[in-house]
Amino acid sequence: MVSGTVDTNKEGTYTITYTNGSVSETSQVTVSKRGAAGGNGNASGENQEKKQANSTATQQKKAQENTAKNLPKTGELQSSASILGLAIVSGTIAAYIYNKKKKRKT
Repeated sequence: MVSGTVDTNKEGTYTITYTNGSVSETSQVTVSKRGAAGGNGNASGENQEKKQANSTATQQKKAQENTAKNLPKTGELQSSASILGLAIVSGTIAAYIYNKKKKRKT
């Protein structure tokens, strides 16, 4: 969501806030006459695009960090370790029984 307005017919600096969920970024937009000290009108547009791209990248990074912080711990490592331990114990018991039966036959 974008809040704030920019009057492109009136020189000045305007504040725009981009909000995506709980992440927000504020940008300053400067409107000047064409051919003014800021260069041609296209150069300021490029700067605005860079600012918007940077703020979008920042928002995405913050959103990923927030998501990673809020995820529950699933205990996948514990489950894998339990299964591995159970397999080792089962294998050991099976080998013991096999050797015991083999000794009885001889």
